[in-house]
Amino acid sequence: MQKRNYIDIFDFERLRNITDALYVDKTKYIYDIVGNKAPGFFFFLSRPRRFGKSLFCSTLEYLFAGRIDLFEGLYIAEKTDYSFEKYPVLHFDFSKINLDSFDSFYSSFKKQIAAQAGLYDVKVQDDAPSTMLDEVISSFTQQVVIIIDEYDAPITSCLTDENARSFIGRVQMALKSFFSIIKANTGRVRFFFMTGITKYSNLSIFSQLNNLIDISFDRNFASAFGYTEAELRLYFSEYINEYLCRENREYETEEDFINAVRDNYDGYCFSTDMAQRVYNPVSVASFFLNGFEFKNYWNSTGVSSLAVEFARRNNLLSIIDSRISLNEETFTSFEISQFAKGNVLNDSQIYALLYFTGYLTIRGVNRNIYELEFPNKEVARSFSYSLVTKYCEDGFDFSSRQNGILEDASKGKTSVIISNLMRFFDAIPYDLIEGRDRSESTYNMLVHAFFIALDYDATAQDKNRLGKSDEVFFAGNHVYIFELKVDGSADDALRQIDEKEYYSKYMKKGNIIHIVGLNFISSRRQIDTHWAEKVIKEK
Repeated sequence: MQKRNYIDIFDFERLRNITDALYVDKTKYIYDIVGNKAPGFFFFLSRPRRFGKSLFCSTLEYLFAGRIDLFEGLYIAEKTDYSFEKYPVLHFDFSKINLDSFDSFYSSFKKQIAAQAGLYDVKVQDDAPSTMLDEVISSFTQQVVIIIDEYDAPITSCLTDENARSFIGRVQMALKSFFSIIKANTGRVRFFFMTGITKYSNLSIFSQLNNLIDISFDRNFASAFGYTEAELRLYFSEYINEYLCRENREYETEEDFINAVRDNYDGYCFSTDMAQRVYNPVSVASFFLNGFEFKNYWNSTGVSSLAVEFARRNNLLSIIDSRISLNEETFTSFEISQFAKGNVLNDSQIYALLYFTGYLTIRGVNRNIYELEFPNKEVARSFSYSLVTKYCEDGFDFSSRQNGILEDASKGKTSVIISNLMRFFDAIPYDLIEGRDRSESTYNMLVHAFFIALDYDATAQDKNRLGKSDEVFFAGNHVYIFELKVDGSADDALRQIDEKEYYSKYMKKGNIIHIVGLNFISSRRQIDTHWAEKVIKEK
């Protein structure tokens, strides 16, 4: 029976009790944290949404509850000496706290604490959350385990909600008091584990909780969340074989198929060890469950509107086709609550936010300088789509035009592509281009953003032996090669493609190659109505 990967179940007990449920065993990493070799007892780890943090926290909860029955056949039960000693476990999920108003936040916060107390028949007074937590911890004669999932959810929710911004300071004070109680009860805590999307800092709400061990960049835990390629091939082997048994399939060999899956959903790196890359688990599961359809599942699996909004404000269009350099200190000093102060964010801070929310990932490290870029095609498309649609506002509806333009491109209708590209430029706000250097690179980025947002298989600055073309994209057996000029000539652009043979590597049987020259008129910020095209058909 083929195992099913349930992407909407985050409770470890429920998942293990479903006969056909697929569970990727991550208990080796749990043992590394809770076992005798662990470097401490208080841990923090940040990861983007939908990378398995909640399931990991739930697994810890049942582990410390002594539920050895749920771990039969798993690494920690079969290959370690872990004793499964039972402890009281206080498990909080801050993403479930209501933020309609400060009163609703405060009430919801207290209800979570009261609910945890109720699991152990502990009665607490209806008091401040910090006082209630202290009372719960003090009621036990043995040490307790505290697990907090999505610690930063109340802060990020306040930042994206106009109403909530008015009471974000009060939210921060309540959280600060809550964490100070945990620090005060360090001796009563057997184990503490906290997750979030963004980095914590000792400078504000964690000023009291300064004994956390941050394993977010630790190479020993770089693969603890998400799927490695070895795990993909092992746990999803039945799905892979199912695809390879299809008569009408695009990829003939297993390696070609895996390469395509890797290009779309792999590539996340969370340490300086570049070899440790992982797939987004929800995107992978969605891909297999949706009949092997390469779609953008990222948009529906927890993207951060906050990150895109800040990127839009700072005109960070260059992210789309550039690798970003970021100093290590930007990561270590970053904390989400600093955004509540109303400070203007610099580009580096936004790059850090884009890393923590999963839009950028580590591609290289040189001393203390991190090189960041999109992890894969799915995220590049998602970010580009979110960014350009925000730029265009209501001037260009990508969602309604997408299928039609792709269909026309697969039929060789270059004129339709260019007319839509012209409409796109008409919809771009004046200050987006006016505030930038109106060079060829600016227009190149906008053109690339357009094609990526339309879900094209597109490449910017495509290299060959004689140079590099500005844009190449594929639609069926049609290959489009664009060269762009600013205040020049479309004919000159076309001539450059011909002279440097940018099309040579695509001269394959059955391909129809369109080489296209475009010229931008900078004074009008528009594409010249005269454009040039040459079609090459390979027989």
